[in-house]
Amino acid sequence: MKPSTAHPKPIRLAFTLIELLVVIAIIAVLIGLLVPAVQKVREAANRTQCQNNLKQIGLAMQNYHGAHNAFPPGTNNHCFASWAVYILPYLEQQSMYDRLDLNTRFYDVTNPAPGPLPNVDALKDFAPSVYTCPSSPLPKLICPEDLNSINWGKRILAGNYVAIMGACNGPNSATEPGSGLTSSRVVDRRPAASIQYNQGGILATNGVIFHMSKTRVADILDGTSNTMLVGEQSDWGVDPGVDPSGTVRKPHDIRQTFRAGLWAGSQLEGMSAVTVRYQINTKSRVNFSDGIARYGWNTPIQSAHSGGAFMVRCDGGVSFLTSAMPFDVLKYLCARDDGQAVNLE
Repeated sequence: MKPSTAHPKPIRLAFTLIELLVVIAIIAVLIGLLVPAVQKVREAANRTQCQNNLKQIGLAMQNYHGAHNAFPPGTNNHCFASWAVYILPYLEQQSMYDRLDLNTRFYDVTNPAPGPLPNVDALKDFAPSVYTCPSSPLPKLICPEDLNSINWGKRILAGNYVAIMGACNGPNSATEPGSGLTSSRVVDRRPAASIQYNQGGILATNGVIFHMSKTRVADILDGTSNTMLVGEQSDWGVDPGVDPSGTVRKPHDIRQTFRAGLWAGSQLEGMSAVTVRYQINTKSRVNFSDGIARYGWNTPIQSAHSGGAFMVRCDGGVSFLTSAMPFDVLKYLCARDDGQAVNLE
């Protein structure tokens, strides 16, 4: 028998172009399915961490009240320590608290500038994670406006949480929730001139934390589980268009703390405490006298989370308030003694 002369079939060592394209397409589809799932898991973890941050803040508030028989003040003087400074010892930050001088400014607004600010030096780049929402796209550290030349360039924490001073009766009503009556606790500071587009709003002190406040649990007549203490501000906002100087400014940072940082409080301007005037997750400014600005009082409670924002109650618990919550419900949650107890269950 003659041996076969047929050549053996060559062994193929690579994909054809069509096979390669099919593999790439399959991988792309799998990645397309996987990425949203990963993002969803990441956001779920971020929401949990944000909630835990606020639980720690709520517990620190309770411990401060236990030691001082009152919740911390918003501040005791213009540009002095905010509520966020006073509870540092109860957030395992005693060493930083001991470095601070509570009898001097945490932000510079004088002209001419007074020179170095020791508290700014101490707090430079200090950013405890408990004051920052991990979902927030906003910068953690900012360089405050108006710092003198000696302090220029020093960055301090803006954070994502603000104290609740109270609420007004509606977006366009400087009256008390519940009664609809004017009161010394709700003051209309909306600017008369549009040039003051960063200033003013409606200022209330019917909540728990405000300038010189020493609110006790006994003063919260609506009940600690029905009254809000701290809320979230963690997402970008949008200006109504062109500001009076002709500059288009959107999107932009509408946090109360964007001007001076979290550590400074004020009795004259919004810094680290707000009067609630708008529905949860309002992010677009209404007009230039809406109080939604870095000098205003009425920056809304809003978040980077889908569907709402977290808030701390006066009992130390945390609630996720939805964007669909009517403002008439929200305002009662932000006033301590309007007689309108709201069940959050």
